[in-house]
Amino acid sequence: MKLKSLILSGAVLVFFLCTQGMAMAHTLTFTDGYGKYQTGLGGEFTATPSAGLNWLLNNYDSKVVAKTGTFQTFCMEFNEHISINTPYNAVLSNAATNGGVSGGGVNKSDPLSIGTAYLYDQFAKGALAGYEYNTSGINESGREASAAALQNTIWWLEGEQGKPNNSFVDLVISQFKGETNAMLDNNGSFAVRVVNLIAKDGTASQDQLAAVPIPSALYLLAPGLLGLIGFKRKYLG
Repeated sequence: MKLKSLILSGAVLVFFLCTQGMAMAHTLTFTDGYGKYQTGLGGEFTATPSAGLNWLLNNYDSKVVAKTGTFQTFCMEFNEHISINTPYNAVLSNAATNGGVSGGGVNKSDPLSIGTAYLYDQFAKGALAGYEYNTSGINESGREASAAALQNTIWWLEGEQGKPNNSFVDLVISQFKGETNAMLDNNGSFAVRVVNLIAKDGTASQDQLAAVPIPSALYLLAPGLLGLIGFKRKYLG
């Protein structure tokens, strides 16, 4: 019985050590006028993570990245705001914890929709159909237009505004076989999280999106956990 408890305690401790970086609050800062492809109220924002969040950079295709050491992101809320050159405390979650319109107002959680998570996952991989990633010459304005269309689609999926008319709306409806399905909660189906941003005075700010790679430590941990499970079955019953 003591050995079983020891194994369980050890597994929990290792899991905590591997995941604490995801739970700890670090900072996110927006510079360069929010980003070179940002033209309106929403993304593409160019976000610079603090050292403790640098692992976020690992899940972005090179053609998505606008500047080394940053990642491109989009807003969850329509009526909240951020400022440039301001470090925000950043905590990753499956929901916008101060969720704006669709969250019902102040202090209401707004879970990330599966449609938003799918679109952003494809965007981060450089594989979003119809998105203009090429920024050479005249195509830079095409990327700005794609960014605006994707942002408006995300706001629609999150219940922040009405339904826009663009190819990303058509894509997500086709992918999930209907608008209602596309607006269901992601619940970890796609490797995307909400970055909840809090100003230093405690004010909730405009939450962003981040692609979340599975930490390599978990891959290294998996064989050991499987071994512990096998040991338990063989010797402890």
